[in-house]
Amino acid sequence: MPVFVCAVADCKSDSRKYAEKHPYMADVKGWAKFPSAKVESKRRKLWESRCRRSEGWKATRYHRICSRHFIDWLGLGPSSSNPDPELFQYNDWGRKCAHPRPSNAWQNKNKSDDRGQTDTITPQEPMPDVSENGGGINLHSSVQQSSFIEGKR
Repeated sequence: MPVFVCAVADCKSDSRKYAEKHPYMADVKGWAKFPSAKVESKRRKLWESRCRRSEGWKATRYHRICSRHFIDWLGLGPSSSNPDPELFQYNDWGRKCAHPRPSNAWQNKNKSDDRGQTDTITPQEPMPDVSENGGGINLHSSVQQSSFIEGKR
C-alpha cells in the first residue's frame, strides 16, 4: 500500500498514522494529487504556494495534499465547486485547542514556571570573599562586592 504524507508545511497527516493514536487523522478522507504541470500550471503553482514550503520548492508526482485542506471532499477527491486547498493552520482553520500547545519541553517548562509568578527580586545570600592579604574569609553581600570591584577598575 502506498504511503502518503501531506505536502503542506505545518500538516502532520501521514497515511501510516492511526486515528486511535492521532485523532486528527480521523478527518483525513483521502489524498489529492497536485494538478498537472503541463495542463494546469497556474493552478499547480497556486497549490505549491499555499503549501508554504521553502522558496523554490516544486511538487513532484509523488506529493499529495490531505483532505483536511479542502472545503468539500467527495469520494476520491475535492469537489468541483471547491477544487483548491483553502484550509490551513496559517489561516486559522484548525485551532480546536483552547490553548496553543507548546512544541517542545523547553516551552513546557517555561509555561509552567510563568504560572503564579510575580516580578519580585529575591535578595541574594551573602557570598564568602577570600581577602588577598589576610587569607581569612569575610562575608560581604553581593552588592558590596560589585561596588568594590567597580571601584577598583
